[in-house]
Formats: sequence, C-alpha cells, structure tokens
Amino acid sequence: MRYTLALVGALFLGAVAYSAEPSFTAAQREFWSLKPVVKPAVPEVKNRQWVKTPIDAFVLAALEAKGLSPNPAADRVTLLRRASIDVTGLPPTEEELAQFLNDKTPAAWAKVVDRLLASPQYGERWGRHWLDLARYADSDGFKADATRPNIWRFRDYVIQAFNSDKPYDRFVREQIAGDELYPGEPEALVAMGFNRHWIDETNAAGLLTRRQETLDDMTNVTGATFMGLTYGCARCHDHKTDPILHIDYYRLQAFFANTSFGDGPLPPSDPAERKAYFEQKATWEEKTRTIRDEMETILEPLR
Repeated sequence: MRYTLALVGALFLGAVAYSAEPSFTAAQREFWSLKPVVKPAVPEVKNRQWVKTPIDAFVLAALEAKGLSPNPAADRVTLLRRASIDVTGLPPTEEELAQFLNDKTPAAWAKVVDRLLASPQYGERWGRHWLDLARYADSDGFKADATRPNIWRFRDYVIQAFNSDKPYDRFVREQIAGDELYPGEPEALVAMGFNRHWIDETNAAGLLTRRQETLDDMTNVTGATFMGLTYGCARCHDHKTDPILHIDYYRLQAFFANTSFGDGPLPPSDPAERKAYFEQKATWEEKTRTIRDEMETILEPLR
C-alpha cells in the first residue's frame, strides 16, 4: 500500500523520486513519551508548610508560577466524600462518616484509604477504565450483534486483578500471551479475552477481509493501550506525527498473524475438578476420533 500510494502520487502530482528507506523525523526522535524516564528534582516553593509530599511541591510550584494560592484544606466530611467517590464511585454511608469523624487518631485518614482500596467496589470502579481500553462488550457490535455468552469472565478477571493488586507486568503478559507464557492456567486463558473484543460480523461473506480487519483491530488496540500511541494511523503509511513507521505496524501485527480464532470451554480452577475435566475430555476425544477425522478430511481441501 505504501509504495502504491507513492506511485499514484508520482503519476498524478509529478512527485519527486520516492525513497523506500523508512526513517523518522527529528521531531519524532524527540517524542516525549519515548524518552528515558528520569527523576526530576523537587522544585523549591515559597509556602513550604503546605507541602506534605514531593507531589505537592510540583503542584504548588505551578500555582505559584501563575500567582495562585491553594484552596483552604477540605473539612473531614468533604474529604471523605471525595475519597469515597474517587476510589469506589460511591458516597460514604452514614456509618462510615460517623466512624471517620469520631476517629481522632493520627492514622484516621490512612485507615480510610486502606478500607476503600480493600473494598470490592475499588476494582469495579477502576477496572471499568481498563475495560474501556480493551473495548469490552457483551456482544459483537455489528449487524446481527450476537451475544458473547462467556466474555463476562474477562470483565471479572480485570476486576479481580485490581482488587488483588496483581503486578502490572504480569497483568500485561497474561492479556497479550497468557496461553503461551502460562499454559494450563485458567486465569491466564481468561485474560486472553483482551484480544477477543473486536467488532465482528460472524456471517461475513468476505472471510479474508474479516480476518484482516480482526488483525488490524488487535494491532491498533495493543499499540494504543500498551504504548499510548495512535498506532492505527500507520496501517496505510508512516505516521504523520507519532514515531511509528508503516513497516513497524505490520511487524507488530505479525505477532498476531498466526492466531487461531475460537471460543472453547475453560478448565475449572479447582484441582480435583480439573482432573475430572481432563479425564472426561480424553474419553470424549477417544470416542469421537473417527468422526472428527472424517470431518477434517472433508474440510481440508476447502481450507
């Protein structure tokens, strides 16, 4: 596509000779999000008494640079309401409010934060942001819009990951390659639902087009979610602003190109139930081997 567009431009616009060697612009090489992470020096501020943490110093420095002063400290009722809504999406109950107001110990605020982070509602509230990135949906989102009866497992996986404080690197690995990195672990297989949320036309006439659109979706979302870049713009050409080359788009897509699509049953997590499951599965496979071989013989020429 890249070279076809260049040829069209040369024919109709009299363009100069096109270079097939991909390259980055000077601005792209200085792209801020791809620079090495450094720890900046904490800025000096006038109102040192207001600063409780280094983050406060950065906030206050920006305010002072504009001639602004911080708002007065919030009262305890407002403080609890802000924290509750921010962490769980729910206002505090009367009991929670009374408990906080009556707690005069220095650790009162820390106990509130710990309680909110330990509540199931924390994962439900903040897991929704990740589900948005993963384009979670309970149906295919196109034409017939068939339901996805088991996709709720991925929703619950994300919520549980937040509530159990799952390490982020493990969280990422499970969703991108859980079946390869952690074979046989049901939770890792459920996490693979991250790349199962594409908009789908299950009865599409053009199956090759359907497959390519699926691969494009997986590439775009992986690039956008884990790199924070508008990766999809490089599908047809070098990105105009972000440092993504056209050729790199398909280098990333190559990791998904051998994906086989299909939803199957998940083995139970309980060891005894898993043992029974695999024993029953082995029995079924043995009894159906002949008919499945016949089906493969019929389908193989058509594939």
